[in-house]
Amino acid sequence: MMTNLEHYLKNILNLKECFAISKKTGKVENCKRFNCEDCQFNVKEDCDDTCYQNVMLWMFEEYKPPISNLEYDILDYLYNNTKFRYIARDEAEWLYAYYEPPVKGTDCWEGGECYGTLELFGNLFKFVKWEDAKPTSIKEILDKREVMGDGNY
Repeated sequence: MMTNLEHYLKNILNLKECFAISKKTGKVENCKRFNCEDCQFNVKEDCDDTCYQNVMLWMFEEYKPPISNLEYDILDYLYNNTKFRYIARDEAEWLYAYYEPPVKGTDCWEGGECYGTLELFGNLFKFVKWEDAKPTSIKEILDKREVMGDGNY
C-alpha cells in the first residue's frame, strides 16, 4: 500500500512551502497562493482550524488516484443501469466487468457469474491492474474516489 505522502513527497518537497491539493486536478499546489475553497483539505468555513489536522490525516491514508469525469460516469452507468458490480484486467490488459466478484486465475479472472468486455474503454481506468489481488468494486470507486475535473470531458 502506498500512502498519499509517499506518492506526493517529491512534489511537496519541490514546493519548499506549505502545500494544498487541488480538488479539481488532484495536483500539489502552493497553499499560500491557492484559494482555500478549491483545496481538498478545506472542509469547513474556517480553513485555518481544520486544514493542518486534515493534512496530517491525509498523509497517512492509502493513495487512491482520482478518476476522470468520464470514468466516473461510465461506472455510474454500469452500476445503476446494469448488474455489473466489479471490474478487472486480465494478464493481456483487457478490461472486463463482472456481476459477481471473479477469482484470479493463471492469466485471467474466472467466475463472476457473467462478464462483459470493456475494451472500448481499455485506455481508461489505469488504476485497475492485472497485479491487483482482487477485482475492483464499482461501488467502492463511486463512493470513495475523488473525481478530477470540472464536469466536462
